Amino acid sequence: MSKNFRVIFTGELQPGKDTGQVIDRFSEKFKLERGKAELLIRSTRPVVLKKGLDQEMAVKYLAVLRHIGLVVEMDPKPPEAAPPEPKAPEVPLVVPEAPAEPEEPQAPPVSSKTQQGLALEPLDNGGDDSTEILDPKGPNFCPKCGSTQMRMGICQTCGIVANKYMASMGRKGQQKEEGSSNPYTAPEADLFESMAGEMNGPRAVSAGNGIAWLGQGWGYFKASPMAWILAIVAWLVISMVVSLIPLIGGLILSLVGPVIMAGFFLGCRDQEEGGDFSVSYLFAGFSHNTGQLVLVGVLYMVMMIVVGLIVGLGMFFSMGGMGGMAFEDPQAMEMAGGGFGVGFILVMILAFFMMIAVVMSYIFAPALVAMDDLNAFEAMKLSFKGSLMNLLPMLIYLLAAMGLMLLGAIPLLLGLLVVFPMLIASNYAAYRDIYYE
Repeated sequence: MSKNFRVIFTGELQPGKDTGQVIDRFSEKFKLERGKAELLIRSTRPVVLKKGLDQEMAVKYLAVLRHIGLVVEMDPKPPEAAPPEPKAPEVPLVVPEAPAEPEEPQAPPVSSKTQQGLALEPLDNGGDDSTEILDPKGPNFCPKCGSTQMRMGICQTCGIVANKYMASMGRKGQQKEEGSSNPYTAPEADLFESMAGEMNGPRAVSAGNGIAWLGQGWGYFKASPMAWILAIVAWLVISMVVSLIPLIGGLILSLVGPVIMAGFFLGCRDQEEGGDFSVSYLFAGFSHNTGQLVLVGVLYMVMMIVVGLIVGLGMFFSMGGMGGMAFEDPQAMEMAGGGFGVGFILVMILAFFMMIAVVMSYIFAPALVAMDDLNAFEAMKLSFKGSLMNLLPMLIYLLAAMGLMLLGAIPLLLGLLVVFPMLIASNYAAYRDIYYE
């Protein structure tokens, strides 16, 4: 029997099902950490939960998952039975009655379990009502350098993410995929496989999504809090050390900033697909389109310099020229004073909108470069477009983020160790929401 069936979670729940209860039941049923289960179910994106199944096993998985409350599908669809052929009209025949024959002894009744053939067996070899599935696992060695120092699919020697590297080399499809013949034993294939497809955004989302992004960011942090905190602390320490380098310290941080952010976003993506966040994601961006990520930093820095020059020139013309006239003519001094006030306000308004435009061009660019393989120019243009289409949710998100920053700064700035990871992860959540259905 063919074993090419997959069970896909569509990203939706059965009508009337409580999300919290579904998460609890899914986590318990499949022995998955609740944080991972919550990220999976709340992501609202299609995910392959099981692959390499024959039709019978796929049907069993569908039954279990639908009972939990998930909307799941089988791919490919099972073949439909052919409609019965029309029967010819029966002509009653008169047959002489034969002598009654003795009845044959009947076989003992078959249990409902045997008849159905799909009943759930006791799990874990008896007794425990939970289906055991392995967490995602990557290759045991690096496909690039051959190192066996792998952690969460990331080579600790050369820093590449194995699955991404194999996909770019066209070798991912050669991985062996074997499905379990029993849906209650651990599969050899990965538990989760992304079904995100191609990027189809940007699209406009509702204003309330600005708050939802923060909630999703909290979910990513809550799933691996210590790893997130350690990664943020490590980056803060590195930033302070690099900033002490005369002349070029700030320049280095500006160029490397998008690379670091891309690494954090890659960690969020792996969390969403069932993995764990680790400190190593701090450097994962150095193996994903690094040159274009650095170019994002260059463009961002150039745009900020241009904004600064425009503001400086505006200030000069609004007060410098008129200020020189003021010393020669008292009446000109009065005019200069009035002109300075109006000119200064206009320059500040111009500077504000230009800064907003630069931030809009930058905010989603690292994610678009690292995960969608766009070049820096395309990524920044698409980042600006996505932000422009979602000004209201972005404004709500920004105001809420500022409030969280203020609250996090109160207890000796320690709360920022929670707020910073939450805001980074919420940035990823916003990217997924705006650029993917």
